[in-house]
Amino acid sequence: MKPPLRHLPPPRAQGPSAFTTFLQDLQSGCPGCRSVAFVDREGEAVDYAGRGDEFDIKVAAAHWRIILEEAGALPGGIARRIIIDNSRRSYVIERLPEGYALVLICSGRAAFQVSERALSACVRGLCREAGFQTERPIATWVPVEVYPRHPRRRRPEWAHVDGGWQAVDVLGVLMGLRPSERGYRVRLAGGAEVTLVREPLGHWWMDDELD
Repeated sequence: MKPPLRHLPPPRAQGPSAFTTFLQDLQSGCPGCRSVAFVDREGEAVDYAGRGDEFDIKVAAAHWRIILEEAGALPGGIARRIIIDNSRRSYVIERLPEGYALVLICSGRAAFQVSERALSACVRGLCREAGFQTERPIATWVPVEVYPRHPRRRRPEWAHVDGGWQAVDVLGVLMGLRPSERGYRVRLAGGAEVTLVREPLGHWWMDDELD
């Protein structure tokens, strides 16, 4: 049975690009994130993903790209990120190389729930695809499938890495994470030691790209 029309995403006038998947993964990986736009230095949307009217998303992204530029002219150096968090709508604006930016449009009080791991993975993917030279290191978090994924069974037993499932030996539990996150230092069956973190939406992340 087809889902009701109200559950279908609005049609895109703009076709998918090489950046679409990175933006979709970011939007779906952040609680409360409604849409994401990748804009150039003029505020023109290169691509976007998420829910909402396409025109409204692009207008909002262009507006916040201007605000980011204006904030960069203030004393104290260049603003790398702006966060606006209120009860109706929240925004995160992340500066990228060569004048580009990411604009996340979120539900009220959701800006500080944005996943730093999903954000860094998106930024790294966009920069790699666009050929940007980054001025600072980008944290290397990669999405990974972990079993079991039942919300009441948090400890990982298997991880899908290097094209196959590997048994996981838990070495320790990470401290200092958000209350809704769980992290583990583990040794994979292949011998590599990595960190695995489970975020609120059930997404698992690994802190390194295995060769």
